[in-house]
Amino acid sequence: MYQRGAHRTAGFVTFDIELEKTEGKINVEARAAASFKLSPHMQSPEWMGVSDKSVIVCSSGPSLLVYTMTGLQRQRFQHYSEENMQLLVNPIYVIVTFIDGCLEVYKWKERSYYLKKCYRLQNERHLGQQSIVPKTLCDDVSIIQVLTKRAQCCCFLLAYIMKLCS
Repeated sequence: MYQRGAHRTAGFVTFDIELEKTEGKINVEARAAASFKLSPHMQSPEWMGVSDKSVIVCSSGPSLLVYTMTGLQRQRFQHYSEENMQLLVNPIYVIVTFIDGCLEVYKWKERSYYLKKCYRLQNERHLGQQSIVPKTLCDDVSIIQVLTKRAQCCCFLLAYIMKLCS
């Protein structure tokens, strides 16, 4: 991802990367595949991830965006006026963590470049937006989240088991 100019126009440069192992060494060759700019009216992306489906997922202001590696926008999800704090992308799920600790879970549709919104996990602790720092990890079956309350230096560990999203 890059930002250029006075208006901080953002864009992406994508690469095809080839690894070759010879004589105990690993040679890496990268070739530029595409370069594209995002809309100048869009806020600069704060978080991004790449899936094994060769798509880029990024958050820009209240939006979650899905692009192909060549710059074709596939999807856009609006998140009201909430600020995204973290974005996790793996081969099965995309998880957006918001500043208040809430999570939105998306699942990749089989054999496609598209996401399906599955569900929202509310932060039931009601710690207040400005008082917590959420950190989220996930694998194929679970989500682990640590909510740290700044003022009192206390932490909450939350564990979720993924509900199937059909």
